[in-house]
Amino acid sequence: MKRKIAIVVINVLVGLFALYTYACYVRETEIQSTQDNITCDIVELDLRHGYRHYPSAKIIYSGKEYYPSITINLTDSLSLGENNTVFYYDGVLDRVFCCDSGIERGVPFGFAFFILSFLFWLEPQRKKEKRL
Repeated sequence: MKRKIAIVVINVLVGLFALYTYACYVRETEIQSTQDNITCDIVELDLRHGYRHYPSAKIIYSGKEYYPSITINLTDSLSLGENNTVFYYDGVLDRVFCCDSGIERGVPFGFAFFILSFLFWLEPQRKKEKRL
């Protein structure tokens, strides 16, 4: 019984993650089509990238510090100081995101993980030992 409860919890959590990813994608697309870019100050900029490190920035918008939750695209020509080209503000979630955030690539993975989480319902096969 505990196993079934754990599987239901896993399915619900992965499903909520997939829905959140899709909702963020829809929200970002809507904001980009209806709003203009924001003017913000880039305080810190780290354009290193590698296996475990992605480009990141610390920006100030309306007197508040933000770390864009999605990585910054390397094709963006960013520099320290004022910027009004690549960032948008989401007032509902109170977050700043980059115009090429790449979240559209995460939506299929979120739903694939959700579908794959149903494999936990399969019972593991146990090998029967033959006694001689």
